[in-house]
Amino acid sequence: MIPIIMVLLNFLPACSLPAESRRSGDSVDSARVVYTLDEVVVYGSRGEGIPSTILTIPRARIEQQVSSSIAGLMKPDPGLLITSGRKNSSDISIRGANSQSALLLIDGRPINTGYFGGADLSLIPVSQIEKVQVIKGPASVRYGANSLGGIVNIVTRGGVYTSPQVTVRGLFGGLGHRELNGAAGGNFGNYTGWITVEDVGWNGTPLSNDFSADGNEDGGTRSNSDLERKGINLKVARNFHNRGYLSLMAGHVQAKKGLPGSTVRDEYWRFVDWRRSGGNISNLYYITRDLHLKSSLFANLLNDELVSYRDETYSYDNIKFDSQMRSLTWGGSLELDWNGLNAHELAAGVKVSTDRTKRRDIDKGESWTHSSDRTVSVYMEDNYQPGSNVMLTAGVGSYSYYMKETDRGISSLGFMTGLSKRWNGDITTRLAASRSVFFPTQHNLYSPGRGNPDLQPEEARKYELSLEFDADNRSGTHSQFLLTVFLQQTTNQIDLSPVSGMFVNRNRMVGWGIETGFNREVNRWFDLECTLSTLNWTTNDWTLYNTPHLKLSGRLSLLAQFRTRGYLEASWFGKRRAPADGDDSREMPAYVVLNGNASHSLNRWTTLKLVVRNIFDAYYEEVYGYPGPGRQVLGGVELKLL
Repeated sequence: MIPIIMVLLNFLPACSLPAESRRSGDSVDSARVVYTLDEVVVYGSRGEGIPSTILTIPRARIEQQVSSSIAGLMKPDPGLLITSGRKNSSDISIRGANSQSALLLIDGRPINTGYFGGADLSLIPVSQIEKVQVIKGPASVRYGANSLGGIVNIVTRGGVYTSPQVTVRGLFGGLGHRELNGAAGGNFGNYTGWITVEDVGWNGTPLSNDFSADGNEDGGTRSNSDLERKGINLKVARNFHNRGYLSLMAGHVQAKKGLPGSTVRDEYWRFVDWRRSGGNISNLYYITRDLHLKSSLFANLLNDELVSYRDETYSYDNIKFDSQMRSLTWGGSLELDWNGLNAHELAAGVKVSTDRTKRRDIDKGESWTHSSDRTVSVYMEDNYQPGSNVMLTAGVGSYSYYMKETDRGISSLGFMTGLSKRWNGDITTRLAASRSVFFPTQHNLYSPGRGNPDLQPEEARKYELSLEFDADNRSGTHSQFLLTVFLQQTTNQIDLSPVSGMFVNRNRMVGWGIETGFNREVNRWFDLECTLSTLNWTTNDWTLYNTPHLKLSGRLSLLAQFRTRGYLEASWFGKRRAPADGDDSREMPAYVVLNGNASHSLNRWTTLKLVVRNIFDAYYEEVYGYPGPGRQVLGGVELKLL
């Protein structure tokens, strides 16, 4: 009965990106079933002969992290800019691209909303994450359309532990701050199961003591900055050994949060309801030793209610508008991999995604307005490895986008090619190029007063050259150095026109920059890392706001005696331009933020935790008019119950 179900699932359309293929003759460890399935990065991890660089944030780094959301986890890394503005949502820009054009995945399942295109990273719990993988430059055609701005794959916890585990953690601080989370799971014969839960909330966030009170903000506690967030994530997998595996993943997050207003204008908003549920069922089926069939089905449901008030009382009688949105995204993918040709791995597949959105203003008695679209990606790719130290990748994709409301279709082509060469075992060079496509969102097309149904898709040509040195030292420690030079040419950039106020396609833009990083295990006690990135854009009529030209970050991990660990993380953001009234802009000053934590193991079961965010209580603004939190001190305990 089980094999019949697997075969049927393989012939259903699916959309979660597949993992690296395995030959059926290889042993399949049930302890790694879910983990392998989650590996959406089709080239593997950085350092395995891939033709483009991949940033990987492993669980070890996540354990050191001082943030409760993935937004804080990713902020220090080069090439990434994560900012919070009007809706207090953490938007990601990769190498200067629009945040809506970044493809965001959880366990290979896309979570971008159909209407606005992006996703709020501040509402993705760190406690649920096993690792994060980021592709900034040229990416495989297997990702399909709408990955022009880069790819972020969030792999949730589960599937990497060989024995059952139960862990509970709690952190507490001022202003009613609490961060509670628990995780349990393990491997049970041919089955793997894992569940994580969390409860996070605070009454507000503090402002820096350097903040000068003005008419819209008194200082002390940031106005309307409270949060309540609860989430649960579940993974279950069944290993069929030489026939493949079947996996189910599901998650739910709900939140209520205030949206702190601008210090330079009157804004009074709240998300009185925010809920996202989603899941996917995935399957790998070994047809023969060399022929594998992969499939997945996914669905995401987002409900939110945004209320605007006339003043800071946030009372029901002072509602300005009450907007509700419901978004359903569903689809899937089907891929066939063939390893029967010497030194080649061939893949062909199709990806389908459908977005349906309905919106209304409740206070105005409006009826629901509906919008719907569908994206289809068909691709072929060949990974050719003529030798153990060389890999050549070439792929082509055909992308189509259909808008139901206007009965209009758009088609475009994409490609990716790359070459990687490992030289003496320690040095690897990579050269890659791609053409990526991003179709306009429903907001770009249909929003009242701004929508433009005649928009063309954004297109970008990306080029990347990188050099990596990765070696073990004679002392038994490890060193790594990475230098990447990139160039991106974008046409038909979608942006608001300062003249008409509508979304339009901008002219051609060219961006280039350098990213470099160095990591060194000095000895068993110290681990030091430093990264630097630069970003430049040339354009005739478009300004890259809020993005620093230079960004520098450093991390120091240390292990002291008596089972004590410490971690420091510093990030410096250079000067950048911010929009002002009219057609003007202003220069925003550089700033630095230092975070740290310490832990002490009392025994194998109990660990004490101390977290300090913004240690120097620095005043900074990621976006003009929206100050970041001041110093926050949290303390708590982690218990390993099993």
